[in-house]
Amino acid sequence: MRLHRLLIALLTVLSISLSFTYIPLAYADQDREKERLALMAKQVSALIEMAEAIERSEAENRYPKFQYAVLKEDLALIRQGINQYVKSVLNSTRDIYPLMGHYTIERAQ
Repeated sequence: MRLHRLLIALLTVLSISLSFTYIPLAYADQDREKERLALMAKQVSALIEMAEAIERSEAENRYPKFQYAVLKEDLALIRQGINQYVKSVLNSTRDIYPLMGHYTIERAQ
């Protein structure tokens, strides 16, 4: 149940953030874009904190297990990419790292 709420919160925050930033970014000036992206990075930080809180309260022997560490790493990577972009010049090059994307562990047979 908590996992379900976390995923819904994650998707809701990201979709709301993207809906407020994606279309207007094509027409917005660079400063406004960076402000909105910085806000999105803060929202991702809040999601990481939510994942940590849920992880602390989950039962150890429950399967399938949600891999909070992988989720937090991916969210931190997303936040890092946003922050790098916000701090950089628009045309500079940046390293791009792939997301893990696998968040569950099935019980061993």
